[in-house]
Amino acid sequence: MSLKAIKLPESIISSLYTSNLIQGAITNNTIDETQAKETPARNEFKFLGNNEKKVLVIVNSPGVDYLPEDEMQFLTNMLNACKLSIKDIAIVNVSGLNHFSYREITQLLETRIALLINTEAATIGLPLDFPHFQVQPFSNMTFLSSPSLSDIKNDQLQKSKLWVCLRRIFNV
Repeated sequence: MSLKAIKLPESIISSLYTSNLIQGAITNNTIDETQAKETPARNEFKFLGNNEKKVLVIVNSPGVDYLPEDEMQFLTNMLNACKLSIKDIAIVNVSGLNHFSYREITQLLETRIALLINTEAATIGLPLDFPHFQVQPFSNMTFLSSPSLSDIKNDQLQKSKLWVCLRRIFNV
């Protein structure tokens, strides 16, 4: 007798699968569509980069996928100065996300360092508030908040403040 021929009673099968495999309410083997829409999918966000060094860059740039071209170039230059590249980070633009939680994304991406660029901590559900250019440890991660990259690249004082923080975070 092969294993393919074994028939299990429905009661045993249902006891093996005690939780739903699909998010949302299940009624008569169909998902209640209104509840499914209210429950965000775990992978509804997209990110740019390979996240090899577990560095998350959270930006708030409406109208573009990630960053405007000039800000992306500035970010790339900053990464190069820190001996990093786009492969080492994950850039997430929160401007178009409705159900964004720092906790969910940092767990999914196994984040060690999070840079908040033009993004307030409260916007992403971070339960603390800290000023720009302050290296902030929290929940086994390091956070750094800054104004928009377009503001920083045109202001030498802000640029130097950011560089001091990045040197401290990345040991360069």
